[in-house]
Amino acid sequence: MAIRDTIVTETNGGLEYYCKGVFMFQRRKNQYEKNTISGERDKVYEGQIFEKQDHLFAENQYLKVKCGELENTVKVNNEMRITLEEIKEENSALTEKCVDYEVALETLNKKVDKEKVSLQRWLSSKYKKKQRIQ
Repeated sequence: MAIRDTIVTETNGGLEYYCKGVFMFQRRKNQYEKNTISGERDKVYEGQIFEKQDHLFAENQYLKVKCGELENTVKVNNEMRITLEEIKEENSALTEKCVDYEVALETLNKKVDKEKVSLQRWLSSKYKKKQRIQ
């Protein structure tokens, strides 16, 4: 579910609004209609509604931008998470190769050590034979 699809509801003076920019003036509208029906129409209250509406339009624009930024941040975070998972998989594969190479290197070192010992024995026997001859 994208951030734009989620409903962010905040109450500010009885008004509710969503990230998608849809204003819900129902609460204020109901209050205004009650005042009008009862004959208590208040010009100051009407002015406050329109002033508040202008303020909320600006706030709505700000929230649209913020929602867009958050959506982009979520996309980047998801891409980074996927990249991190790929790197972890590659790292795991390389670690396994490293272990295999270390085992192979140890085996080769053992063979080299055996060959050194046998070569030293052979050389020492040749040297001893040479000294006997002299």
